[in-house]
Amino acid sequence: MAFYDWNHDGKKDFADDYLEYNIYKESTKNSGSTGSSGGFLGKLFIVFIVFYIFIYLFGDLFELERPCMAIGCMEERSGSSIYCIEHRREYE
Repeated sequence: MAFYDWNHDGKKDFADDYLEYNIYKESTKNSGSTGSSGGFLGKLFIVFIVFYIFIYLFGDLFELERPCMAIGCMEERSGSSIYCIEHRREYE
């Protein structure tokens, strides 16, 4: 049932329901564009997910050979250690 007598005939009848429905439909048609920020955040989230998957899968390709972590030492690291062979015994 209509909330307002749109055609001013003194009754809230089917004609008022029809007019109120059309007003409601017309007013909500343009309000769908206000949700565009949610679409942007969703797209941004997907970009971050794709980025992290890419880094997870292909991160080893970008790993550079780093030298020993001891101050001033430029020797190659030994195995999975962060130190070279000389400093590994000293610091680990």
